[in-house]
Amino acid sequence: MPRICILGDAHLLYQAEWIEDEKVLNEEAREVLDNFKMAMEKVISESPDAVVFVGDMFDTRTQSGQRVAHREAEKYMPVVRSILKELTKNGCKIYALRGNHDSEPVLKSLENALGNVFTYVSNQVIPFGDLRLFFLNTHYVAGNYEIPLDEIPKDGNVLFMHESISMGNILGLSKENLERICKVFKFVFNGHMHFYAEKVLGIPNLYNVPAFIPSRRIKNNWMLKYRFENGKIESERQESPFGYIILDGNNVKFKRYDPLQTIVLMELIGKSVDDFLAGIKEIYNLLEEREDREKLRVWIKTNADKITVERIIWPQVSKYPHIKTLEIESERPEVLRVPVPKIEEEFGEVAFTRDELIDKLLSTLEKNQANIVRKIFNEIFTPQLLQSLNPDERDAFKKLLELLAKGRKVSPGFVQRAWEFSKG
Repeated sequence: MPRICILGDAHLLYQAEWIEDEKVLNEEAREVLDNFKMAMEKVISESPDAVVFVGDMFDTRTQSGQRVAHREAEKYMPVVRSILKELTKNGCKIYALRGNHDSEPVLKSLENALGNVFTYVSNQVIPFGDLRLFFLNTHYVAGNYEIPLDEIPKDGNVLFMHESISMGNILGLSKENLERICKVFKFVFNGHMHFYAEKVLGIPNLYNVPAFIPSRRIKNNWMLKYRFENGKIESERQESPFGYIILDGNNVKFKRYDPLQTIVLMELIGKSVDDFLAGIKEIYNLLEEREDREKLRVWIKTNADKITVERIIWPQVSKYPHIKTLEIESERPEVLRVPVPKIEEEFGEVAFTRDELIDKLLSTLEKNQANIVRKIFNEIFTPQLLQSLNPDERDAFKKLLELLAKGRKVSPGFVQRAWEFSKG
């Protein structure tokens, strides 16, 4: 029987933020590519007959939420193509399934570049040795959903898919739906979940495929964990959760990959700003004492609200330049606020001039926000525009585009293209 290596959720390109210098990759992008290269070298050493990507090997959006620009993506692709060519030198075939973050054009471009050794597969059964491999298009949507059974073939014996599974507080496919699907196959391998698990939901032939390497979409993967609550610190260590699966005959084995960095999860629980500051100080001081502190990549989960995260926690962790904090996730989606009084209760019958209203608005904002709003009023929502019976809304939009572009360091050419696009 063929030996198949199954991997997924590397989320390459998630780090591909726009950089003006066309020849430069940011530090995080270089780290990801170094990890990808080392992990693939380990895969190559397994001498597989085939490698299957079960989705989200790439990403369509960056950490900031922007669409990945073609120019930035192409900074990655020569390295990726070179590594994959090395993998196929001894006849290994590569099959790729599209995940919910993947880009079909990226997968098809790899297919074109690598020829018949790389195949992007969509809802298709592929005979391979004595196996029949079925690649199911992702059905992922936010919330609970089901896969119609009439989309499942009766003649496959290994299923590869990329779906959310309803477990714990995660929404997705139900156990009942999965049981009916899994009855058709000998083995079912699912991406998207980012962690390895076997006999998922008690289904004996269902496996979750781990995240291949660390990325910003790290979810709950960690190697070192600290928890600060009630003035006490608890710590825990575990083996790397990253890696891939080998299917060899009837044997399924999880192979770990130890990344170049140590992924640290910090759970910061407090009731006040002083609690959060104390937790950061104690844990980051411990991290500063480690010899590998520059290889630590910290992910913080906290019950602090988003304003506290932005104004207090981020500035505090920035005081530790040797330790790289990747993300701070607030478990409180909304900040509790005092109810806002109705306008008539707040101002009564008092009338305000435009400038007085602007001053009142600016007084409620942070410095950076206030500067942006001030420029918008000074340069766009001028008295002339507001008093005009037929205001030039298109010109106002163009000025707004140019104004926001300055803060984002966007090139004038991009602004012009966006303006031309808006004109239809």
